[in-house]
Amino acid sequence: MQDSAGDRAAPSGQRRGPDFRAAPEGMPNATIAGLGVSVPDQVLTNFDLERMVGTSDEWIRTRTGIRERRVAGEGVSTSDLAAAASREALTDAGVSPEELDLIVLATFSPDCPYPATACAVQAKIGARNAAAFDISAMCSGFVYGLSVAQQFVRTGAAANVLLIGAEVLSSVLDYRDRNTCILFGDAAGAAVQGQEWTAPSPPLWALSSGTNPTAREFGTTFLRGKALPPQFNFSWPRKTSGYMKPC
Repeated sequence: MQDSAGDRAAPSGQRRGPDFRAAPEGMPNATIAGLGVSVPDQVLTNFDLERMVGTSDEWIRTRTGIRERRVAGEGVSTSDLAAAASREALTDAGVSPEELDLIVLATFSPDCPYPATACAVQAKIGARNAAAFDISAMCSGFVYGLSVAQQFVRTGAAANVLLIGAEVLSSVLDYRDRNTCILFGDAAGAAVQGQEWTAPSPPLWALSSGTNPTAREFGTTFLRGKALPPQFNFSWPRKTSGYMKPC
């Protein structure tokens, strides 16, 4: 059985996979032209956490492989780290901020719920010609962002897309909870996607994604709102109105 595009249709009840073919004639493929990263100076080691919560370096390393993580300093926001990583990626790609058509920021620790933190990055790097929006997909956000950016580039809707993954998760972590505080840190990474017209050529990466909605309670970051369970409160000292529920 063939669909309208000439591809074999998925059997009934099965999700159809993505199209990994090269871009059609006259359409570009996507390439990663530049990369950048930004990490805070402050290091939080497993031994530091031993003094803060009931855990140990051995317990953390054997279960996660993590030895240390970075923590943003006072007043450092997600957009600050994202902007620094973006400048490095743009320099690496040889692309100016004014040449960007789109900024996609994957984060679940935004500066604020709205406007999008991508807009703050846009202002900080001077990308006055770009559109900007956020993606909230937890740990898979950057992977989803790769797919989104690739589609803008391959359809010709954008020539240069800045994709960023950035978090300041120390703003929502409870450092009394060893189930979560050992796992996360603060950092940003950025990639500039551009057009590649060397045809015919296959895509530089192939993405197939899916979601299991039955696992949504395994790890949740609650903010004040109607979905907040009554057992969670914000009486302990902190600077944010969020709480990361233990996995």
